[in-house]
Amino acid sequence: LSLHDALPIFMMHKRIGITDLVTIEKEESRAKRVSFNAPYSCVEVKLGASTKVIRELAWDKRTIAWLDYDDQLRAYMFDDLNQIITKSTSGDVVMLSVNAEAAQLSIAEDKELVDPMSVLKGLVDSTFIPTDAEKRLSKNQFPALVGEIMFNFMKSSVLSTTRDLDFFPLFNFSYSDGAKMVTYGGVIVDASDEATLKRLSLGSHFEFVAQHGQFEIQVPQLTFKEKLELDRRMPCAQAPKPDNLPFELKPSEIEAYRRFYQEYPVFAEFYP
Repeated sequence: LSLHDALPIFMMHKRIGITDLVTIEKEESRAKRVSFNAPYSCVEVKLGASTKVIRELAWDKRTIAWLDYDDQLRAYMFDDLNQIITKSTSGDVVMLSVNAEAAQLSIAEDKELVDPMSVLKGLVDSTFIPTDAEKRLSKNQFPALVGEIMFNFMKSSVLSTTRDLDFFPLFNFSYSDGAKMVTYGGVIVDASDEATLKRLSLGSHFEFVAQHGQFEIQVPQLTFKEKLELDRRMPCAQAPKPDNLPFELKPSEIEAYRRFYQEYPVFAEFYP
């Protein structure tokens, strides 16, 4: 978890009730500021590179590990993932968020563009890259390709632990956060826990479960006043029509809010 986006920490504590939280912050020069902004006393701040800190943590409790990178794909991210997976037990959740802009594969050396596929293979072992990847390096298709690479890596890494564990995918989101991003993750399970998850039939209850493929989250950016106005009309079976709102929104934006309004964070500023 990272304090640069505190929402995951709020979710883990307020919605799930977890009181043993660790956040890794790379900027050691900002130690006082990072500690000051920790939202709860149960958040322990670890300073340093994730690759170093992950090796120092005790992995003796059931864990939800969210590697929330805002950087482009890098080889160390897969190393971090593998370090966590090899120490995990059944019931542990592993997630990764990463920049999924296809433009990151456009690299020049000696003023000559490097083949994008060669760049990708320099970041990820070819074993985890789908055979049709070269056809999917466009802006629109690259996020789904990143999700598939993550699944292949996590599945292989879990199976290689030789502890009769498997990987059960849960999340495969694409969304825009200034840049195109992908969050992928799932649960590490033994045979008993896997059977329990399958009995829940999550895919029939939640359209965003990873087995359906990548789910694109598109939500409108709203002011606090606009959000309050829309909330007055929720829940509703049909999205309000644009003409019935006192401000302009596209029909697709209103429908997106209707679908996800319960997941929107609530923020407010108070002045003395």
